[in-house]
Parts: sequence; structure tokens; C-alpha cells
Amino acid sequence: MQVKDIMSSSCVVARTTDTLEHAARVMRDRDIGFMPVVDNDRAVGVITDRDIATRAVADGRPTSITPVGDVMTQGLTCCHAESDVAEALKIMGAERVRRLPVANLQGEMVGTVSLTDVARVASRDDQTAAALSDICACG
Repeated sequence: MQVKDIMSSSCVVARTTDTLEHAARVMRDRDIGFMPVVDNDRAVGVITDRDIATRAVADGRPTSITPVGDVMTQGLTCCHAESDVAEALKIMGAERVRRLPVANLQGEMVGTVSLTDVARVASRDDQTAAALSDICACG
């Protein structure tokens, strides 16, 4: 099974220059907690609701003027839509992440695959279920 078969195909991105307030509103309105961050159409990191809470709000930074680029998690690991789900799980396990941006072959962000997406199909595939269990294991 390929990632494109299970991923969420809507991909909302933030720009490094967007304010945290704007990013938080988008997250609220779209009911998401994670967005890839782009700079000049190149993916450079991710911003999560947790990043906003722990790196900005907790430090008293004004979210109305603080740019996403100041608090985002730098670096972006992603997979391709055509990748096998098992490959995406390997990446998630190695990076210890629960959500992974998905790119097309041209490098454009086209979606997100999450552990929830994988869990929906895990019951039909013992290998996927085992990998999912490994990623979620506390250690």
C-alpha cells in the first residue's frame, strides 16, 4: 500500500514570515496541530501547536508579531506520496514523529500521513501493526 492511499490530501503550509497568531488561527480553523513551514516555496521546517505554546506563549513572546520562523522546528523530514507505507513508518520511527509531511516527486507538499492514518489500515496488515506498535512504544 502506498502513502497516497492513506494520507490526508490537504496540505496547509505556513511561511517563515507568517505570525504565530496567524498560524494558530489556521490550525484552529482547520482543526490541525501541525503545518510544514516553507521559505521561498522550499520546505524548511514544521510548526506545531505545541511549538507555539512552549516556545512562544510560555516565554511571553507576542504571537501577533513573532514570526513562525523564530519558533518552528527546523529541518523537515518527509516521504513521497508514492512511497510504501512501511517506508513511511520507518522514517517516522527513526525520527520519532507521529506526523510526516508528504511530497510529490517534484518536492511539493501534497499531504500529511499520521499514525492515525496508519492505524486505520494496520488491522489488515500484521507488518504495519508491528511497526506502529514499535513507534508508539514508550521507551
